[in-house]
Amino acid sequence: MKPLTILCTLFLFCLLSITTHAQQVSVNAADYSTNLAPGALASAFGAEMAATTEAATTLPLPTQLAGTRVLVNGKAAPLLFASPSQINYQLPEGTPAGNVEVVVERSNGNRTREMITVKTAGFAAFSFDSTGTGNGAILDGRTFRQGPHEIQTNRGEATILALFGTGLGEAGSKSFVSSRVRVFVGGIEAKVQYAGPQPDFVGLDQINFELPANVANYGTLPVVVKVDEHPANSITVDVAANEMATLSIAVEESFTSSSEIAALRVSPFSDIDTLKVTLKTVNLVSDTGVEVAVITAPLTVDLLSPEAAAKLVKRLSIKPGTYVGLAAEITEVMAAYKGKAVPMTLANKSVQQKLREPLNLTKETTIGVSFAFDVRASVKKQEDGSYSFNPVMLLAAISPSVPSPAIQKFEGKIKSIDATTKQIEVVKGEGSRATTIAVDASKARLLTREGRPADFAALKVGDKVEITGLLNSKGIVEATVIVIGGAITPPSRPVIATGTINSINLTGQSLELAVESLTGVQTLVPVRKMTIKWDDKTKFADDLRGAITPDKLLVGQRLTTSLASFAEPSLATSILVLHPHVTGIVADTKGLPNSFVVSPYSSAAILLPARQSTIKLTANTKIKTVAGSDLKPGDITVGSQIDAVGDLTPGTNELTAEYIVVLGMEVKGATSTTEVDVQTKTFVVTTDSGAKVKVTVNVRTVVGITPPANGPITILPISLVRPDEFLKLIANKPYTVSVFGLKDSSGVMQAATIRAQEKK
Repeated sequence: MKPLTILCTLFLFCLLSITTHAQQVSVNAADYSTNLAPGALASAFGAEMAATTEAATTLPLPTQLAGTRVLVNGKAAPLLFASPSQINYQLPEGTPAGNVEVVVERSNGNRTREMITVKTAGFAAFSFDSTGTGNGAILDGRTFRQGPHEIQTNRGEATILALFGTGLGEAGSKSFVSSRVRVFVGGIEAKVQYAGPQPDFVGLDQINFELPANVANYGTLPVVVKVDEHPANSITVDVAANEMATLSIAVEESFTSSSEIAALRVSPFSDIDTLKVTLKTVNLVSDTGVEVAVITAPLTVDLLSPEAAAKLVKRLSIKPGTYVGLAAEITEVMAAYKGKAVPMTLANKSVQQKLREPLNLTKETTIGVSFAFDVRASVKKQEDGSYSFNPVMLLAAISPSVPSPAIQKFEGKIKSIDATTKQIEVVKGEGSRATTIAVDASKARLLTREGRPADFAALKVGDKVEITGLLNSKGIVEATVIVIGGAITPPSRPVIATGTINSINLTGQSLELAVESLTGVQTLVPVRKMTIKWDDKTKFADDLRGAITPDKLLVGQRLTTSLASFAEPSLATSILVLHPHVTGIVADTKGLPNSFVVSPYSSAAILLPARQSTIKLTANTKIKTVAGSDLKPGDITVGSQIDAVGDLTPGTNELTAEYIVVLGMEVKGATSTTEVDVQTKTFVVTTDSGAKVKVTVNVRTVVGITPPANGPITILPISLVRPDEFLKLIANKPYTVSVFGLKDSSGVMQAATIRAQEKK
């Protein structure tokens, strides 16, 4: 994923589809919790909150969109997005801590109100799927890449990661690293280098931290930010790993005691028949204290359901070693009896337990483990009749010598029905192969063939049914699911074809597609060409320009199309034109402002014309930094890393760019003690060609200094220094530097990283 796309993903949460509620509710935009602080991004959900849908397009953000304002403690809040069911806004800076009224006010006079609790700091981390769980919005602080991340760079420096969230409030700072903000990776505390506002996006906070060396090779690890010792939502980061063991994780039925492993068949409590627990995180703890994520998204377990037995959660690649503990976080527990809620409080959200037997894994290990709850030990009845849940969890290797009961699944016709005992007889097969099977349907879930719930009374002699259940010692199948009419009809799979347009017939409303890939259908022979037709209902779109009409299609364009079914010809329900990307290093800018040349190699000095691409610019070409700032053609320099998207000229290496993202550029040269301004945090780099480039630094700039080389030393130690200390050094002595960053429209480079060495 490109850096620009990554950042857009974080901030287009306003387009997230969420079920609306009649009552207005404001939550943190990152994890949908009630953690809210001054300056944080929030989402309000409700009904009829705005007349239309409108997104902000200017800065500073407007305080009215789609005829709607949001008043926080009487002050108009900056708005990012407004729709009838959702409004995204920023809590105004200076909002006092405590209970605060939020009013959504429409131009027609309608108002809805709610009370929220504002904290001085209420941080939550973004994730890439916009749920606030799983793969966190974490990038390499130098290269803007997603994981897996190495512990060190190829220069031997510690890897710096940037985590994005919202709600640091007064715990964040632009000028110093607050001790109130701590980051833990796999349970190991990381060194925080910056925790404060991200300067390019309203309401966004950024935390830069070093990846701890002792989490190397562990794979997927939980990341938790603590502000004032209060943990935020747990997300994950992928650390590059080499030799790994394979672990299959399953949820077993829960147990009745911690000393006797006996699977539950009935509830141990007379007034509870349903007990569900929602796990937010489950981590294995190594003997070195590193925690490895077992689940990366919330998981709800029905502890008293026979269908909960041995459900495979995931297969996990994990570092070989010894694992001695289990850590988990629970967000919710729910109990019921015959459909009516039973009061139950969650006494402890966190579980920290030693494993009964250490789990020893080698690189050849492929093993299954299960985790479960000791229900009888976890649930306690209180004097007032309510229950308390204090979780006790178990984890054990699944023994291959004790097979699980075989699940029976078959179809047949009902021969007889006993409505009193809810026992039925089902005839499987026909003629001489027919067998009669006794089925206990007393605990079965009944469904129609369309998947709708049904009652036992709906069963009739002669009905075709599909039975799923377990064969007990008496030879009776204890049914868990009965489908009336036979197996549920699976939904039709969408057929998606991707390829290049060979020819177009606008009159006949069809095109010929040279097929690259075809999913959703199995064919006896590979499909190389297809005829795609369209009608008035077919939707056409361009991945750059939005909705288009069929006459905008061109021979040679790549597209992906969804088909109503696979046939020849096939009718398309949608057609999306895909534009090619060209990424690489700018090698030649002599053609600017009309064109420039891009090399795919890491060094612009490596010139192989056959592999190079010419990027053509038009009056409509948009040039942006990765942070979204506008650039001019003259800002593109040799050595810049770019990503261009547009239209390729058939048969050539020329791309007419619609959009260009400049990811960064490198300037090498020397500093002069007379061209340093400590107050404005700027200095000048003179390149080998004599060109002068003004550079500015801030607290997020990473500066590494190597000592002067003495003799044939090829690897020199690198010391990290603060940007203000670096300015003092170059104000006293000249240094050779390599600066990587972005130039603004005035030609000043904002440094992201600086490598420096004192000149002899």
